Amino acid sequence: MTWHEYQDTPLVTVDDYLASSKTFAIASYQYKDQLFSIVYDVNGKYLVKKKPLHIVRDSCRSYGFTYDERVNQAKRYIQNKHKLPVVIEHDFNVPVILFPLYSAKSEHNIWLSTHAIQGIFNCKTHCNISFPNDKLLSIPVTHNVVNTQYACACAFSRKLQMLKFERRLQHFEL
Repeated sequence: MTWHEYQDTPLVTVDDYLASSKTFAIASYQYKDQLFSIVYDVNGKYLVKKKPLHIVRDSCRSYGFTYDERVNQAKRYIQNKHKLPVVIEHDFNVPVILFPLYSAKSEHNIWLSTHAIQGIFNCKTHCNISFPNDKLLSIPVTHNVVNTQYACACAFSRKLQMLKFERRLQHFEL
């Protein structure tokens, strides 16, 4: 398989972006004295005139929950209290989860989507993430950090799916 870096993809500027099952990653991008986001998704790469956390917050709100409600949901089910994954939406009853690689409030934060990660590759100074569209994203984070956060987000997703399954079983037992 041939991987193509996102550097080869044209950057489209937009004012707003709604995270969804099509979203692969949301990274911060500083231009002069302003902080924006670069969003990588199934259709390409976008420069969004919002901070990454604002995209995540607004997306949660668009799907009927606040960001804080989604963070509190994660706190209930996983031990980690920092860098918590959040459910953005449910696509065909499967949670679409974004997880931060730094603190959610960090200006350098990168959010990745659990469903979009095909591979995580260790490099000396960074990590490469492969996506379903055969694109490769190089990020300035260690392999260990990405793996730890990814494992936490996947465990959270499994926990949510098990809870849904248990509720269905209880419904049929009545």
